[in-house]
Amino acid sequence: MMPRLLSLVLRRSGGGAVLLALIVVVLAVPARQVLLEAWPDRVDEVLAEAGPGRIERRFLPSDSREPVDAFVVARSRPITLWRIETESGEFLHAWLAGVRDTDGGLLPALPAWLEPVRLDGPLPDAVRLVLTTASRDKREVDGAVIARMYRPNDMGFADRVSLWSGRLAERWRWPLRATADARMTPPPR
Repeated sequence: MMPRLLSLVLRRSGGGAVLLALIVVVLAVPARQVLLEAWPDRVDEVLAEAGPGRIERRFLPSDSREPVDAFVVARSRPITLWRIETESGEFLHAWLAGVRDTDGGLLPALPAWLEPVRLDGPLPDAVRLVLTTASRDKREVDGAVIARMYRPNDMGFADRVSLWSGRLAERWRWPLRATADARMTPPPR
């Protein structure tokens, strides 16, 4: 009895595995656009001619098919480049030039909490980041409006998967009430 049952299970599981693989492929094709959009791409720094004697710097995703209108002089992937995402949904690629404290003074060195490749949520202290943009302009961003910041060219595969899964969880999170807001007992009558 046991050998027949085992052979039946093995025969059916082989067909089931093929069917399961087919289902996964069929579902993955339309979901590819949603899943790949949340994947953190590497960023290329492109230096291109912008006229006689002028060079323009742009930041493009590394797999971008966006045509560069001018002759490309150089292309690189700087690991010190930060992608800063704000609470309002805007994002900015820039180099971190410094940090201002609450008094407005520039800190002599970068704080230790800026060493990780990725920071989520508002920054730990009430600080302002001093950034150098693609056009070499200085820009200051308040730390309280930053939702996430990371160095896309310095991230390993595990960091990318973690960021990707976090982005997917943010997109699919249900608008539930926090447990502290939930009422445990019915209101008095």
